[in-house]
Amino acid sequence: MSGLAQIIAMIVTLFFVLLIVQRFINRSFCVLCASWAASWIILLVASRLGAFQDTALLGLLVGGSVVGAFYAVKRRLLKALLLFQLPLLLSFLFVGYLLLGFIPDRVSILLMVSIWIAFSIIYAYQSHSALRSLAGRIIACCRDW
Repeated sequence: MSGLAQIIAMIVTLFFVLLIVQRFINRSFCVLCASWAASWIILLVASRLGAFQDTALLGLLVGGSVVGAFYAVKRRLLKALLLFQLPLLLSFLFVGYLLLGFIPDRVSILLMVSIWIAFSIIYAYQSHSALRSLAGRIIACCRDW
């Protein structure tokens, strides 16, 4: 069985195990999200121990959680904070990169800080018509397609 087939089998197994666990602990959570995250956490540990080498597959799994976490947080954001969607998603990407054991360079760190500062300025000065218009377009980017 290929590495991909093994991972698919692991996710399916975790899915049904967690579905059963969910029933017994009487707690509501996304079983799919939990099985997906558990799979890459297991593989990350295995990778650190030298027992798993497919970094592309591990990156895909972490990337799926990055996007899933972004949408979970976005659903709970106040409407006024939707302006921060891009910096938030980029921050989750940054954390995923760190989880995979990579160290960002100084330019990447500076770029992330600059993006947060720029979006914070737009947020703080939305009373200015040009920035209000820009903020509206940024918020609408994901809503109006």
